[in-house]
Amino acid sequence: MLFLLRKIRRKLLSKKNKVTSYLLYAIGEIFLVVIGILIAVSINNLNERIKGRELELKYLKNIKLDLEKDIKLLRSVVDFRKEKLKACEVILQQMRKEKEADLSDLSKSVRVMIFEWQFVPVNTTFMELSSSGNLNIISNDSTKVLLLELQNLYNENDGSVAHETFDYREYISKPMLQEVNLDLLRPIYDGDMTVEEAGLTTDDFHNLMQSTAYRNGVGIIKAMSMKFIERYQEIQLKSEEVISLINREIEIR
Repeated sequence: MLFLLRKIRRKLLSKKNKVTSYLLYAIGEIFLVVIGILIAVSINNLNERIKGRELELKYLKNIKLDLEKDIKLLRSVVDFRKEKLKACEVILQQMRKEKEADLSDLSKSVRVMIFEWQFVPVNTTFMELSSSGNLNIISNDSTKVLLLELQNLYNENDGSVAHETFDYREYISKPMLQEVNLDLLRPIYDGDMTVEEAGLTTDDFHNLMQSTAYRNGVGIIKAMSMKFIERYQEIQLKSEEVISLINREIEIR
């Protein structure tokens, strides 16, 4: 196209009316400059869009990796919470004297109650995007909304963890350290010894089962474990949705 325009300008200059020819030549030069600028701007914009898309895909892939790690951890933490729920029920039944608990089950359940394990998300990529103000680099609004909803769930989880940690240390840890020899429970929990081999009897748990603080603590941990399981399952579902959306983005690259 540029070659054609230059050829036309040369023909105009070869004509007799020099003033008109020079005027047309000048207009042609301006036109060529404008066309050149527009082409350069278009190429530059295209390059910027390509770079932006590549950066977006890089962040999306990193977010996907973070979420996959989260899902793996969530499954383990949910299993742990379910184990705690069973332990709570065994202890509460013993406290309410609904039925005489199996001494081995009771020993293992009391041991389970001392463990703490909380879900901490691997959301470093999202936090990097959010803190740098670059969250808009994610072009898919559905992905962005789900990530923000996940962040809200993380914040709720942090508050619940802080609350449970206080209750645990006040109502579970203190009574147990005062009333039970935890060293005797460890080999039973690990399966290295039976209660008979350890020499344990129901009397070893009598004071703990009579503790009002411990009873309240077990009730709190049971209620909170149910809430945690519900929240963690919701986080897992949203995480899987985000991964599905990211996979589509990667496929249509």
